[in-house]
Amino acid sequence: CSRAPGGPELNQDFPLADLSHSSTWVQEARATHMRKAVEAGHRADEHLASGGDGEGGAFSWTQTEDDIEVRVTRGAPEAGRGAAKRVAVAYGKGDKLTVKVDGSVVFEVDKLFARVTPDECNWTLDQGAVVVTLAKAEPRPWAELQLPARLPSSR
Repeated sequence: CSRAPGGPELNQDFPLADLSHSSTWVQEARATHMRKAVEAGHRADEHLASGGDGEGGAFSWTQTEDDIEVRVTRGAPEAGRGAAKRVAVAYGKGDKLTVKVDGSVVFEVDKLFARVTPDECNWTLDQGAVVVTLAKAEPRPWAELQLPARLPSSR
């Protein structure tokens, strides 16, 4: 939509290519957003989406321009001798995240918001949480952890 000077909104057609994250207008909007965030004194990660399933929930997530950090607390073993052997983390083909403890799924996202690079992802145990670092395939902000339609399941 746009407005004619002094007039109502005007609907305009646009090509399908304009929906791409790499289209000119998206790149310009991202640059403008980043510039205004810096002008407002925000740190690089302050204006990026983050979330989880609430206080005391199964997970939380944060992001930088390049990475997503997911902290899975429900079902996570305490760090200690042999604890890491109880955990398995899988990234699919860069489009999903599955965390298992003792062979049982404790957290799963069937369809991540965008692709990650599995070879650059890692995980660790930290204070009763499995902390998964996902390397974004494209360094851009994610609006959510999962593509809209379903919420991440925590079992």
